[in-house]
Amino acid sequence: MGKRGGAGTEYKENAAEEKKDGTVVKAWQRMPTVILSEWAQTQKRPKPQFSGIRPYDRAMVRFKVTLPDPKDAAKNLVFEPNRDSDSPFTAREEAALVALLKLCPTFPLERKLPDPYRETWLAAITPGASQAAPKSKASAKPKAKAAALQWGDDEVLKPTP
Repeated sequence: MGKRGGAGTEYKENAAEEKKDGTVVKAWQRMPTVILSEWAQTQKRPKPQFSGIRPYDRAMVRFKVTLPDPKDAAKNLVFEPNRDSDSPFTAREEAALVALLKLCPTFPLERKLPDPYRETWLAAITPGASQAAPKSKASAKPKAKAAALQWGDDEVLKPTP
């Protein structure tokens, strides 16, 4: 039998992992796409679907995320950022962050997110933001139309009409 972690056992701490966009993710941090997938799993929804949409600038990339409803396709939730990204990896993460900002604005995700996404999260949920976060769960329920969101230039979440 080998050692089982008793007194005197030294554990190696997992090294930080660098993602494709240069974001350094520590062992206890999660990217927005992973957090969104975990949220969908806890809500017993299918996995989020990411699809590319036409960017404003042809040299850039933009994605939207669809959270399918398991029973009614008319109740699918669709979220898209209002700004373009440099890479497909970053575009997927920004779309997931927009969805998280709308679905669970009261969750303290700034503790789990890596640095660039943490700063964006904190800027969007501050009380001085132009749109207050919904207080009740009733306002977060989807309508018959898909809820589309846009990510504004001022880093604040704006719903589309």
